[in-house]
Amino acid sequence: MEKGEIDPKKEIVIKKDDKVGGMGVLNYLTSPLKLYFKDLVHLMIILSDNTASNILIHELSLDKINQFIKYIQLKNTELQREFMDLNNSKENFTTCEDVIQILRIIGEPNKLLSTKSREEMLKILSNQQFKHKLPAYNNNYIESDLTFFNKTGEINGIEHDAGILIKDTKRIYISILSSGWSNNWEGQKTIGEIGKRILKYS
Repeated sequence: MEKGEIDPKKEIVIKKDDKVGGMGVLNYLTSPLKLYFKDLVHLMIILSDNTASNILIHELSLDKINQFIKYIQLKNTELQREFMDLNNSKENFTTCEDVIQILRIIGEPNKLLSTKSREEMLKILSNQQFKHKLPAYNNNYIESDLTFFNKTGEINGIEHDAGILIKDTKRIYISILSSGWSNNWEGQKTIGEIGKRILKYS
């Protein structure tokens, strides 16, 4: 979008065959369904919609996404398959360090993205619907100058959350990737407690 190569209002038809399980809402809506490219970006982030994510992967291609990953010098991140592709033995992987680097690109001025684009990304993250992990205790610390911008992820036994906590001119970058939970709720609660401590620290 920044380069003008993608029209945010490009209309994309979501067919029944495009839908996958897991998180999101598109899997439950009537097909065919027509949405803008930008709508899919919102659904991918604020609802972790797997169908939206996969369609965006199709639109951009795995190769171009991985080229971009290398371009921004992420050391241990690779997208090797679409989401919920149970027939593919390959795994997608990343690290906390790489996630923090992505968050810094969104959170701080840089040569890669314009201020307008970064502000739009932060706005999308601020509309995150899943606030039961890192931001879980944010309502107990009501301050107009304190905002959480986060993106969650989870499947059975795995709980992630990452984001930016902004207060005045200060920024705290947080990335928690965890696995091995026999009960996902325990993982969510633990990440929430970490977020609570960070809020107190800030």
